[in-house]
Amino acid sequence: MKKYFLILYSLLLLGPFWSCKQAPDVDYTEEYRTVYMAKAVDLQDFIFQQSLGSNKIFVGASYGGVDYAPEDIQVQFETDMSLVSQYNDQYGTNFLPLPLNNITFVKKDAVIKKGDLQTDALPIDIDFAGLSTFTSYLLPVKITSVSGGVPLKETLRTTYFRIEVRSDPVPVKIMSLGKGGTNNDMDKLSQIILDANVDIALIREIDKNTTRSGSTSDWPAILAQKLPGYQYVFVPSILAYQGGQYGMAVYTKYAMSNVQLYRLVAKGTSQADNTERGPFATMDLDINGKKLKLATVHTNTDGPTRATQLGEMIEILGDDDGKPSVLVGNMNANPNGGDSYAALSGIGFGPVCTTCQPNFSVSNPASWSDMTLYRPSGRFSVVSHVVGTAQQVIGTGTHLPIFTTLNVYF
Repeated sequence: MKKYFLILYSLLLLGPFWSCKQAPDVDYTEEYRTVYMAKAVDLQDFIFQQSLGSNKIFVGASYGGVDYAPEDIQVQFETDMSLVSQYNDQYGTNFLPLPLNNITFVKKDAVIKKGDLQTDALPIDIDFAGLSTFTSYLLPVKITSVSGGVPLKETLRTTYFRIEVRSDPVPVKIMSLGKGGTNNDMDKLSQIILDANVDIALIREIDKNTTRSGSTSDWPAILAQKLPGYQYVFVPSILAYQGGQYGMAVYTKYAMSNVQLYRLVAKGTSQADNTERGPFATMDLDINGKKLKLATVHTNTDGPTRATQLGEMIEILGDDDGKPSVLVGNMNANPNGGDSYAALSGIGFGPVCTTCQPNFSVSNPASWSDMTLYRPSGRFSVVSHVVGTAQQVIGTGTHLPIFTTLNVYF
């Protein structure tokens, strides 16, 4: 009996796709004649693009058994938001009920016509207005009544639709380059940045008012003057060096806020102004009214020092909060399993690629320095990651630049 039950129920679940039924060699066929929702077997996932404004989902009912519907069967449907909390309790989810004012369900009744296996599909319009992106909403739709003497399959009377709205992707192009402290051809460097039309540029190894680079030459500011439309912030790694400072600078087309500057050190050791530490900055960027978290860094080449710096970075960055975040800079490690990436993966950051072309040195690229990472993965797609050419290096610089384009989903 159990064997035949499984066979018959397989036919039942495949009802909408089954064109011919054959009577099995079994009695008790009456108990298999039921009305049910085929989509009720699994959670129905729908991810919609926000710019569409609205879209549709469809519901319907099927007839199961060893015959076709013996008569016209009237089926009535309804949404039931009271089932959302029950679903969350049963499956350990935290879906929100889809607001009723976002739902237009006009025609709620359908017919399984005599000799057929299913109703026509009924549309439900979903309006995206006011729905938060990257938020799971649940819409339960159930059969409330069936005409005639045909029973309703209780375990398959309700279909749950998970609705999520995602923004259109926003492309963001990022550049990172270690130029070498005394390579100060800002005309060429600015032209590289402008020709590449990057949205964010991290320039490492830059002097500010040092004797070796001109005691009155604020090179981060000089470069900024040659980049109209960009904002910038200087992030020192040495606070007192040859009468000035040394560090990195971040240039961006987006408005900056909540900028925090750090010098990563081995905890408990001196933070003297004349010692070199790891420059690290965090900030929020305003992209079309949405917030992208950006962090930039230059870690140490020494493994134990770098490990300590990574620990400090992880403490500052904190756990993944689900908001789009980018980390760019010199990781001094192989993206395919290097220590920097292993540590940062613990808080959700992953590199844009693991088989990336190396970018150090210029003459013989054989190892990796600069890299772009992001979290969470669902908020991004990688459009491209390219290592630049020797023509995009100034002076005696030893690092090739990297250019990464990400699609960001807010």
